[in-house]
Parts: sequence; C-alpha cells; structure tokens
Amino acid sequence: MRLLRKKTRFGTMTRASIWIGIGSLLCCNCVRNEWIVDDDREGVTTVDGKYIVYFNPRLESNFTRALTPFPKGCYAQVYAFVDGQGNQSITSPVYESLSAGTLTPTQKPMLLDADAYDFYAVSLKADSLPPQFTNNTATDLYNGIDYLWCGLTDQIINASGTTIDLTFTHSATQFVFQAKNTDDHLRVDSIYYVGLIVPTVTNQSWDLTTGVISPSTQQPSDIQYLSVDQMTASGIFLPFNYDGPTLIAGWASNVLDSTFFFSVEIPPLETGYLGGHSYQYEILSAEDTITLGNIRVAPWIEK
Repeated sequence: MRLLRKKTRFGTMTRASIWIGIGSLLCCNCVRNEWIVDDDREGVTTVDGKYIVYFNPRLESNFTRALTPFPKGCYAQVYAFVDGQGNQSITSPVYESLSAGTLTPTQKPMLLDADAYDFYAVSLKADSLPPQFTNNTATDLYNGIDYLWCGLTDQIINASGTTIDLTFTHSATQFVFQAKNTDDHLRVDSIYYVGLIVPTVTNQSWDLTTGVISPSTQQPSDIQYLSVDQMTASGIFLPFNYDGPTLIAGWASNVLDSTFFFSVEIPPLETGYLGGHSYQYEILSAEDTITLGNIRVAPWIEK
C-alpha cells in the first residue's frame, strides 16, 4: 500500500443523465467523496500540501522482545506531536488492521508537514476504540482488557510515503494459573471456573507518553473471573501493588465424579504486579490438598 487519494465515484451515465447530474450537483453543491486505497499511483508526493505517513505495526513481548505481527481486526489510534511540543496532538486518526501486520485509516490518513515528530499509538487489541486521552491521560480503564501502547520520539517526516514502525507492548498485567497433578490422592480432571481477588478499579490512569498504567494500592476486594481452558485459567488486569493480606485465588474443579471448591493463598510480591508482565503460577494437587507451586514471570501468552 503506497498512497491514499480522494476519489469521486459515478456510475455509467448517458449524456442526458450527465447534464441532469451536473444540474443536481449545482443545486445541492455536494459530492460524495471516499478515501480509498490506491496501490497503482506513484509519484504523488503530497496531499493538500502535506506528507502522507504510513505505519507498520507489530507486537513485542515485554519479556523476550520477540516480534509478532499486529493481529487482524483491531483498532488503533495514532497521535503525532511536533517534537518537544507534547501538550497538543497534531492529528490522531483511527486505524484498523484489515489483515495481520497492517494498519489502514478508517477515514483520512495521517497527513503531516515536514518536521520532527513524537508518535504515540494505543490499542485495546480488539475491534473497539481505545479510551479518550485528555492532557495525555486516559482514566476510563477496566480489568479484562489488553491495553497496548507504542511510543517513538524524534521521527523525521520529510517525504511522502514515510513508513513508521509501531512496536506495541502490553500495558496491563496477565495472570495464568496452570493446574497440575502430583499424585492420585486428589486428581484434578478439569477446572470449572477461577476467581481472582483484585482491587476495585478506582482512580487509575493510562499515560500516553509512557504507556504506564498507574497501579492500584488498595487492598484487593473485587472478585474477577478468569477464562478457563481445561487445566489453565488466565486473565488480564490493571496493575496493582498493595501491602495488605495475601491474594486469594478461588477454584471450582471436577475431581473424578465430584465437584468441590478450594482456594489458594498467593503472597503479594514486593514489586507489585507490573504492567506488561505475565505472572504464571502452578497450582498443585497433592496429599488431598491444593497448594501453590512455582511462580515465574514469563512471556505474555497471546490469544
């Protein structure tokens, strides 16, 4: 994809219908215009005197730095600031990934004067729009959403068709629980549901220029349910850090022909649960009890 251009669409017309159409246009003084992708035109350097900017999106693991294509079917919003003037965005069009690893503008593309810019991009890794930022801060945040962020500074725009690599990282926190059997005294066959006690979301914000979601420091009090796939449960939450009681994970599991409820105490981490990190726990069944096994900070499990 190299260029977007404005194009007026007309159907097939006779000479009489053309004059009728022209008369109609003169009366209503309007033309239906659309922005369409044009892969064939080359040599056009500007649109309305501004340079067109393209974006190459990818997703980076916060842990391994491995790159994967930006997923299909997701919206992203891109902000451009004149370098050193981070209080006001020049333009912030919405893009959609019509195929993996691409971003196509939903309306007009990003058009910029020749200059140095700081670029920031956000996404929910979903087919819904990111939250609105006021003074570079968004507060309309929720658990269960995979917040993605990218930031680039000192990018020079001096030619049309400049492509900017947007490398998105995760701003929220992921929890993964893996049930494992260590003997046959209490054998877990499958998990029905998992509830994780986390702080209620209040006064947390997402910073556009850093990608950091401010952690909650409240004592966990709100039960959030994770998605379950046989022996694994996982969920995404806003970062939090607290000095209060241990975190409790509640499970309901199928053991042979019976169902029972159990809970596991998870001691809080001194660092808190940081954005971009995936905390993965082993939950072990042994000697008629459910206990906490290994914990590790590991690469984000993409879905």
